[in-house]
Amino acid sequence: MNATEALASLSEGDVLVETTAQARRHRHVHQPLGRPHPNWTETIQDLLFTSATISVFQAGALVLMVDCTFIPPTSNGPVPGGHVSYTQS
Repeated sequence: MNATEALASLSEGDVLVETTAQARRHRHVHQPLGRPHPNWTETIQDLLFTSATISVFQAGALVLMVDCTFIPPTSNGPVPGGHVSYTQS
């Protein structure tokens, strides 16, 4: 799952970013590539995130990249700060 959110110019301070992503189309094991069967339906009822990568670009240049791990995985709503570990590169 991938999502992208563009932000306007920011000065110092906190920012809340919310984004919505589209789920990738899954291929059923018996479904030929690129040919979905009209009688098949897929419903995603729950989604948990175990990790995220945050990349910050300024004027097209990567200025910050943070890899986050969520333990336990996310579940409906904000992620408590104590549940996130991260590395910055």
